[in-house]
Amino acid sequence: MPHKLLSIIVPTRDRAESLKETLRAVGEAALPADLAAEVLVVDNGSLDRTRRVVRQAKFWGGQPRYLYEPQPGTSCARNAGMAAARGEVLLWTDDDVRPGRTWIEAMCRPILDGRADAVAGRVKLPDYLERPWLRPWHRVCMAVDAPTTGNFDLTGANMAFAHRVLDKVPAFDLELGPGALGLGEETLFSRQLVTAGFRLVAAGEDSAAEHHCGEQRLTRSALMDALIRQGRCQAYVDYHWKHRNVWIPTFRGGRSFLGLCGLRTFQRLLGNRNPLIGRREARWLWRWSYYQQMTIESQRPRQYEPFGLEKLAVSYPLEAVFVQRQRRTA
Repeated sequence: MPHKLLSIIVPTRDRAESLKETLRAVGEAALPADLAAEVLVVDNGSLDRTRRVVRQAKFWGGQPRYLYEPQPGTSCARNAGMAAARGEVLLWTDDDVRPGRTWIEAMCRPILDGRADAVAGRVKLPDYLERPWLRPWHRVCMAVDAPTTGNFDLTGANMAFAHRVLDKVPAFDLELGPGALGLGEETLFSRQLVTAGFRLVAAGEDSAAEHHCGEQRLTRSALMDALIRQGRCQAYVDYHWKHRNVWIPTFRGGRSFLGLCGLRTFQRLLGNRNPLIGRREARWLWRWSYYQQMTIESQRPRQYEPFGLEKLAVSYPLEAVFVQRQRRTA
């Protein structure tokens, strides 16, 4: 009986040393007896020794495939990886993630057995990055310990889906994700899968992978940046995909900015400003970035039909959109 082929895809950019550890962990994961696997590393324009690291890696008796994608942006790398993948199941992780030994079985078996079309895996922080002050919403900002009940989305650090879903949902949006608005490409892709009728399930603890994101992600500035990116990406999805209209977004954004400034001034007067970022401050910051981006997006034509599965053709190049955004947010 021929083995079914699995494609393990790792987008990367300028993280050669971290990528080396990720590939080592992938190679140590147990490969089920009924599966064959290819490992595809998508280099998104690295200037370090990424190519050499990939060439030196070994997996179950073979070498990984190296694909160079010069157009910057994680969504570009993901789309290039999907186009090159040959497997029935596409299993994803990032270049700063370390999956466990049972990772492949836990992520792929629900799809191979016909119980799911896409699987969201668990992502955790390693022990050395755990902090007592971390709250659930902090973890959401860091893309770890995501909810696995109710409405949940795929996370690029640990996700899998059947190759057949690409017949209906063919691509990640190039305007979302690192290198563009900052994140959210997996979120929109997840919601499109559900809209198309595909089954999205959460894997158990045996699917867990550790996210070695670095201590810099635990700083106040990093958390603020994550909140700003979350607000911007949600505005893009709400306007273009959900076709939501916001009445006078400039006014609402200004009110949110004043609320943020007022809260920070009040905290300084009391002398108890949070050295990281508190829930109220986070809420004002998210709203301000959301309405600021909604002001920008509302001047553009819709990029999707309501809850559409494919992006519509636009009348001007994507580069012009990024230039316009940079000018407005400068």
